[in-house]
Amino acid sequence: MSEAKTIEQLQCRVDRLVGRVEHLSAELAEVKRDLAAYETAGFLGEDDTLVNNAVVRGRIDYRDANGLWCVYVEANGSGITVGRTPDNTIAIASPSVARRHCRIYGELGRFWIRDAGTAIGTYVNQRAVGPNGRILQDGDQIRCAALKMTFLLDVAVDLKAAS
Repeated sequence: MSEAKTIEQLQCRVDRLVGRVEHLSAELAEVKRDLAAYETAGFLGEDDTLVNNAVVRGRIDYRDANGLWCVYVEANGSGITVGRTPDNTIAIASPSVARRHCRIYGELGRFWIRDAGTAIGTYVNQRAVGPNGRILQDGDQIRCAALKMTFLLDVAVDLKAAS
């Protein structure tokens, strides 16, 4: 088999997989919304399994010089910080990122982001956040100087047989 044919076949497979991923991504977003409605209450599923301890948490996806990473934010925890110094949860060694750039945290079932008073600012979906903060939604695009992150809802669910 020639190298050109192999590359063409691989590109075809990649195109098919990308299409499947886009479809699954839309379906996953719908499931996340449905599961988020059951954040704290148990419920009986159609397949007679009991879903309990559904925990909604935030997930921040970002890429740095070492690859693609994700960090979780608990719904009612202390949250995470983003900045240039190593004591931040997400530490980015870039002069354009402030020492303490922003904080992302969960409070009363919602996820918030607040700028730490930086000169350059923190942006969500290309809109400035400011020190008063704003609520994050699934799929929001966050930017701290050159650092780009995505906020996603993540649902962890325990399944147990109904009794």
